[in-house]
Amino acid sequence: MFLYVIIFYILTFLFTFILGGIQQATGLDGNISLPQWGPGIAALVTLIIFSKKVNKPNFSFKGWKLKEVGMAILVPLTASLVIRLISRQFVAYDPALPDLSLWFFLWIPLGALGEELGWRGFLQSNLDRRLSGWLSCLVVGLLWVPFHVQLLQNGVVFILFFALLLIAYSTVLYVIMRATHFNVWIAALFHAAINFSNLLYFNAITNTRFMAINALVWASIAIIFIILKRDLFLSKKE
Repeated sequence: MFLYVIIFYILTFLFTFILGGIQQATGLDGNISLPQWGPGIAALVTLIIFSKKVNKPNFSFKGWKLKEVGMAILVPLTASLVIRLISRQFVAYDPALPDLSLWFFLWIPLGALGEELGWRGFLQSNLDRRLSGWLSCLVVGLLWVPFHVQLLQNGVVFILFFALLLIAYSTVLYVIMRATHFNVWIAALFHAAINFSNLLYFNAITNTRFMAINALVWASIAIIFIILKRDLFLSKKE
């Protein structure tokens, strides 16, 4: 029943490693991360294989509402400001940005689109057909963790909080995307807003204490979303 999930996940890592190899071989600017398009390309290939059995990603601009667009931008930005205010009391880190090229800022929305085409546009929209909302968020969040392989070296405690963070992201975004029929552009907007807002504490991302604060703030936001939209998370699927 979920063969397409297995195929998609295998292809995600295959294309991620291939794109990483291409980037390394070509000496492409490090501020551009080609591997971010691994999930997107994997989704497109999986769609070809299971064309008649899975939902196609929604790229439509019809039915957009200011509420969902605003939430996709303002929720990550507001959360980041709260995280920065709290983390400054408990974590010592250099608030200055590293030397980032223009390519970094141009790539953020493109990289976000590549990831969200796979994770939300394909994977979660199809899991939502079979699983309850909370379970699809849990699955997508956990499958998302190993994709950030460069962070796995930061220890078990860090990874546990990081996993909580990604599940919280998936939960909040699930509410926004359900209202837009899993629109890929909305998901990419949310993802890009997170990446841009992370610049507020760029040098603290790999700090375990900071990750704990980050994850707990987002988990709190996710709980609020679940309470407000509990019908989305508890409804049973056939």
